[in-house]
Amino acid sequence: MGQLLRELRSTRTQLAASRVLEISKQGVGRLEKGLPIKMTTADLKALLDFYDADDERREKVLALWVEAREARAQSGTRRGWWKVYADTYGTHFDHYLSLEETANRLSTFQLTLLPGLLQTPGYRRSVVQAAYRDISLVELERRVELMTRRQQRLTEDTDFQMNV
Repeated sequence: MGQLLRELRSTRTQLAASRVLEISKQGVGRLEKGLPIKMTTADLKALLDFYDADDERREKVLALWVEAREARAQSGTRRGWWKVYADTYGTHFDHYLSLEETANRLSTFQLTLLPGLLQTPGYRRSVVQAAYRDISLVELERRVELMTRRQQRLTEDTDFQMNV
């Protein structure tokens, strides 16, 4: 949804869009990156009007909006479970994990490493130890634990699809 909104805004500035939503221009940037902001459906419709979105793109953005809201509602207590492992990954990975949690389909292509969701604990330990020679055993095991928690999605969620 964020990517579509960024494309629609191509002839406008973030500042102009921020005035429509009555938020900061950084808020528009967050929206376009898929990060959560406080916004109503009416706000989104006003933004689409401002962007002169055609009917096809308008429907697509609004459908994605509904899907995102439903996914957030369904995630309930699971939302943000990975934050207790924040000391084991970079700040950029938090956003990825939130997207992964709400996605119903994941496609990945990697040449040199197995995707994280398919790594065994032993494989993950070897990768982490090769990258961080001085890592403590406790930190290593927390990283493996995070990977194992992420993998639960593969067996618990029957609607989740992964293409590798």
